[in-house]
Amino acid sequence: MRELYGQGTHFLCTECGRKIFVTEAEVTVRNGKRFVDLTCKSPGCVACDLPRLYDEDALEIHGTAGAG
Repeated sequence: MRELYGQGTHFLCTECGRKIFVTEAEVTVRNGKRFVDLTCKSPGCVACDLPRLYDEDALEIHGTAGAG
């Protein structure tokens, strides 16, 4: 399902540590936990352009814009 987040919501990339800003993302629920499918776009990152699942609890969420 798609989830909308408020402006400024971000997660730190597990590889390079840069902020991945997100206003809309695909969310997957597994074993009662929500995971967000995010991709780092930093050219120097080894995970650049490789989608990864991040635990939604680790996101720094700045409000939600709605539910998908």
